[in-house]
Amino acid sequence: MPRILIKSLIFVSVFSSIAHATPINQIQANKTLVLNSYDNNFNRKDASQVTKFINPNQYIQHAINGKDGVTPLMNYIGYMKEKMPSFAGKNIRMIGEGDLVVSQTEESIDGKPVDVSMDLYRIKNGQIVEHWDAVQSYTTQTPANANGIVAGPRPNPNSQLDPQKVREVARQYFKQTWGKLNTAAIDRHVAPDLIQHNPQVADGRGALKALVQGLKASKTPIKVEIARILVEKDFAVVHAKWTDESGSYALFDVLRLNDNYQIAEHWDVMGEKIPADNKNKRDPVF
Repeated sequence: MPRILIKSLIFVSVFSSIAHATPINQIQANKTLVLNSYDNNFNRKDASQVTKFINPNQYIQHAINGKDGVTPLMNYIGYMKEKMPSFAGKNIRMIGEGDLVVSQTEESIDGKPVDVSMDLYRIKNGQIVEHWDAVQSYTTQTPANANGIVAGPRPNPNSQLDPQKVREVARQYFKQTWGKLNTAAIDRHVAPDLIQHNPQVADGRGALKALVQGLKASKTPIKVEIARILVEKDFAVVHAKWTDESGSYALFDVLRLNDNYQIAEHWDVMGEKIPADNKNKRDPVF
């Protein structure tokens, strides 16, 4: 997964339509909707109940080779029920803001974890109306840290961090560290004892700085365009498109900040290469 390691930022945009004042109970309702929809579609594999959670007339699909509407999803559920009956997903954490929810899920076949999926949903009037995703297979390589790819906390309900400050830290960190390969930004925004869940990067601020220094020396041509940043409590999620010499990819970065507004923990998922002949006319990220 070398592409995951080479984060840069050239274009930064905050998804300004997010309603930051969304009541907590509405965010929780949105999360419950997403959980119930996933459970119905991929664990119970009940195509007859899809429209209970997803608006059949407004559903916009950004997944690679996907199509709008619920019919393709219902057909896929039928395929899974016949060909992949043991497929199951376990929700790890969710981050919600405004009408958006990001869900991180560990997926398994025959009880063995096979991938991590990051799914982004937009909710309107109690139903899902839009979906983006990135799915990354588990690596068989010996990890550089012992933290696990998905282990760790969820957003702390008691966190008193200012969401706008959290968003600005995430934005500045990406802009300076990955857009300009500026290791000074790591000293400013990353905790010395950073907990790293990317299996190819060791814990600590020093390992991250060494990565950035290596990228700068390699002169690797990279562009990352941020589509949106979601913030809930002490967590920020950056959803971006990654482009390098091999192609373009959907990317999700999950950041947990400590009480000093430093990045204390990091997870990421990069999806499959976006094919040139992608049958979905919609952009997988924007």
